[in-house]
Amino acid sequence: MACKALSYLGAEYDEASASFRMGETQVKLHASRITKQADRHMEVKYASGRVKIDFLTRTLENTTPHKLVENLENLVTDPLMEADEIFFKACLGQGIPLVTGKEAARAVATAESLSKHVS
Repeated sequence: MACKALSYLGAEYDEASASFRMGETQVKLHASRITKQADRHMEVKYASGRVKIDFLTRTLENTTPHKLVENLENLVTDPLMEADEIFFKACLGQGIPLVTGKEAARAVATAESLSKHVS
């Protein structure tokens, strides 16, 4: 696991990167709140190929043998708003959450583990 965070404009971090492996899966994360480049994507490399989601263009590249939803543009209009709505409905008992409590706990544990390695 490798993590790095940089401050350019003040005391708060402006940019952060992390990379780690989960079995044969390689995960790389990068976020910047000051970049001029419009880029919001996620890429995960598996032994069987890679999956890249571009959140700005709502496109998906999939080189794995697994079938995934191809046309994200028609599926989701505003991903953050829709995820929030699903979360709030689940909290009110009016729907099913996108992830289980166990999956959410694992995501939080991973984020906490990454934050301890930030240099």
